[in-house]
Amino acid sequence: MLVGFVGAVGLRKGAPYFLEVARRSRGSTVRFVMVGPVQLPEAAIKRMSESVELVGRVPRNQAVAWLLKFDMLLFPSTCEGSAAV
Repeated sequence: MLVGFVGAVGLRKGAPYFLEVARRSRGSTVRFVMVGPVQLPEAAIKRMSESVELVGRVPRNQAVAWLLKFDMLLFPSTCEGSAAV
């Protein structure tokens, strides 16, 4: 199963919550992927990469392709006005 997120990877979009779900699922067959510009300090990026694949910024048409690949979309945003995803 592929669980994904598309958007800015940072605190406002709930990256720590996404990471926590990924950590708790470690050892399962679930894969976690975040697609979008990473807005986190290097230490946080290193911690995240242990459980989450960080793809980084992609062109909009590739973001759509990623959305089609995901079996589940996890969007743990803590502050959202209007999500484009």
